[in-house]
Amino acid sequence: MRYLLTTLFFAFLLFSCSTDFVLEGEWKDIPIVYGLISVDDTAHYVRVEKAFLEPGGNAEQIARIPDSLYYNPSVVIQMENKRTGKTVTLQRVDGSLEGYPRDPGPFAETPNILYKVKYADLQLKGGDEVELTINRGDQLPLVTSSTTMVGELTPVTNAPPPVFFLGDYISTRRISWKADENAVLFDVRATMHYLESDPDNPTQFLEKEAEWIMSRSFSRDGGSNQVNFSFKSEEFFLFVAGALNPIANGARRFESLDFHITAAGQDFVDLQRIVQANGGITSSNQLPVFSNISEGLGIFASRSKLDIEGITLASSGIDSLVNGIYTKDLSFIE
Repeated sequence: MRYLLTTLFFAFLLFSCSTDFVLEGEWKDIPIVYGLISVDDTAHYVRVEKAFLEPGGNAEQIARIPDSLYYNPSVVIQMENKRTGKTVTLQRVDGSLEGYPRDPGPFAETPNILYKVKYADLQLKGGDEVELTINRGDQLPLVTSSTTMVGELTPVTNAPPPVFFLGDYISTRRISWKADENAVLFDVRATMHYLESDPDNPTQFLEKEAEWIMSRSFSRDGGSNQVNFSFKSEEFFLFVAGALNPIANGARRFESLDFHITAAGQDFVDLQRIVQANGGITSSNQLPVFSNISEGLGIFASRSKLDIEGITLASSGIDSLVNGIYTKDLSFIE
């Protein structure tokens, strides 16, 4: 028998990455759970699927059949806020109708079955312990998992300042934010917004953007609730040089930078350690399986996000984009 499973591993602390693989083994009802909940969200969603085949089945074909991928509506999925003692039964919804279509791949894309609970029903806060339970019926054991909520991230005034000075390559710049003790790992990224001449109409500009991955797994120093992330100004210009290609005609104009910080709790640290422990020259070359789901596979964890938007560059930074050694051939104008 062959079983097509979806398991999760640390690839981006954006936490939405999955890998498909085939597992050989005896028949078993294996729940696959993926839930990343945040105090920032107005609703929490959990994906719950099953991974089993009848003897002689074809995993790739079965994956395209929704009835084989999802549990039937009789399955009861609940969350409990341990602080308040309140338990809520999640609503079975089609994610496609909620604004969350499933990415194309080996699995059935419609319907995209998810389980939903509104923030107002549980009112989760930073530090709350939340337990997930899945009752599959048929006298099967309960599937359980729990996580501690990561609190809100808050910006620190003038870190970064509204106008960033990045013209000096050797200088160090800092982004800071405040986080509670449950936030232990951070993904730091930036989006550069710029204008670029329309190749079909060079007098008009098109809005463009490029993503700068500054760190996928940054850990804070010490026990302070203020987290400081430092980088050299030169790194920004190296990013731009690597992200953009020269254009034959027209021009580009820098608009702004948005910084995006995502925090994760201890569950993701444990996941990262498992992945890293399997790397190197002595690795088994097999995908390590991490799970904090009883009776199944997957992850149930908490994250929190902070966006700092609309940061502009001082004139020295614009000048370095236009004339600097890394970006002078990219047609930036003031």
